Amino acid sequence: MLESRVRVINARMVDIDRSDKNIILHDDTVVPYDTLILGMGIQDKTLSSLGYCSRGIAPLPPNLKRADGILSIDDPYLYNHLRQDGTLLNILTDKKRIKNVVIYGRSLHTYCCI
Repeated sequence: MLESRVRVINARMVDIDRSDKNIILHDDTVVPYDTLILGMGIQDKTLSSLGYCSRGIAPLPPNLKRADGILSIDDPYLYNHLRQDGTLLNILTDKKRIKNVVIYGRSLHTYCCI
C-alpha cells in the first residue's frame, strides 16, 4: 500500500521555505513538509546552493545555515535518525500524529530511503 502514502512529483525544487516548512518547485507549486530529506547524491549541490547544510554535517561550512528539519542522504548521521529508536523513524511511524515527509532526489539512495 505504498502508493496510498507516497506521491511522486516530477519537478525541480528551486527554494526551501524553512519558516513555513514548504518547498517551492520550478512552477511555483508549494509542497508542505514536516521533515525534508534531500537525496540528490554526492554530485548534486542543491542543498548548498540554497544556502543550507544537513543537521549532521560538522563542522558547519562557512556561509551555510544549519537545517534542523532538513536532512541529506549524504549526511553521515542520517542512519542514526532512521534506526529503530531514532527520532526520524519515530516521527514517520507515529500513527496518532501523521506528518508530511518530503524526500527530494532522483538517485538510488532516494528510492532506498522511501
